[in-house]
Amino acid sequence: MSNPDTGFTLPFIAHLQQILDIEHAQLEKAGTAAADTAAAVAEAERILQEALEGQRVALGEQRVAAERYEAVLATVQAAESYATELGLTDTQSMATAGAGDDATPSQGPTSGTLARLVMDVLEPGKDISVPDIYAKVWELRPEIAKNAIRAALSQLVKAGHVESVQRGVYRLLKLAEAHTTDS
Repeated sequence: MSNPDTGFTLPFIAHLQQILDIEHAQLEKAGTAAADTAAAVAEAERILQEALEGQRVALGEQRVAAERYEAVLATVQAAESYATELGLTDTQSMATAGAGDDATPSQGPTSGTLARLVMDVLEPGKDISVPDIYAKVWELRPEIAKNAIRAALSQLVKAGHVESVQRGVYRLLKLAEAHTTDS
């Protein structure tokens, strides 16, 4: 007994087997591509984690450097204010500091200029808050650090030119004899 459909069925099954082989090859190719992509993503994630850790360290170093810079700047400006109170001038301190050197003035405020600047933003007899003092100083000199402004304000209080009305509020009492607004 022979089956009349056998002649048709065998080539059809062979054709389906070819399609199956092609699809199997595509599946293996897609699997390899997916594995390669997963490996690339894992590598990218590793690199990203290393970069984020590097950024965290760098930001920490930047924060420490900024804090140290502000502390040193405040100290320098307080010392400059004190030197001004003693009657030293910019040229006297430069001559002393740079005797024999090719000394150049620093790019920051020089002796007493910050104290004069703070006094310039205050109005005699009028109360002003510390945030307002910062804002007015920064309008004229945006590079000045808060700590430096605070140090200059403290020196002005100690010198008797400014009084603390209440916490965070100050008042200019009198203009210093050496204070001029044309500096």
